[in-house]
Amino acid sequence: MKTPTPLLPLFKKFINDPETGKRLKRNGERITMGTVSNYKYVFQNLILFSTEESFDLRIYSASKLTQREFKTEKNYWKKFYQKFTDFLYKRGCYDNYVGTNIKIPY
Repeated sequence: MKTPTPLLPLFKKFINDPETGKRLKRNGERITMGTVSNYKYVFQNLILFSTEESFDLRIYSASKLTQREFKTEKNYWKKFYQKFTDFLYKRGCYDNYVGTNIKIPY
């Protein structure tokens, strides 16, 4: 397999870019601070999830993977989806909140 990239630093950059104006909407407008605050809540949940569940959050470039490696990655992300949603439900979160959390990093 190729070298993995840790997900949390990339997600932190994803959050910081709209705050500084480096990342904009398709029409050129700035991303609202409400959206950025939603990103921050998801980031906090990902940190809690990775520490409490001892789940290594990493990502590979899909263009550089063989078919077998791609299938392995697909299974990894299915496992992440299941464990992350279970983690949020165990914390007492409702369906809408879980859905909002999962649609951002997934």
